[in-house]
Amino acid sequence: MTRDGKKLSCRDTTWLVCGARDTPLDAEQARLLDEHIATCTACQVAARQFAALFGQLDDLFGRAR
Repeated sequence: MTRDGKKLSCRDTTWLVCGARDTPLDAEQARLLDEHIATCTACQVAARQFAALFGQLDDLFGRAR
């Protein structure tokens, strides 16, 4: 839960996964993201898909992983 007592939504999770690509998450964001993904099958699948996509982009643009 966030400091205001709300849980992350799947949409919030998507934004955090994508945002972490450019800007590291702070400790609370990382914790909330990990907690949500641990309990949400849809977000587990989406996180794996994003990881694969980001890996392909890194390969395409010659970035180190």
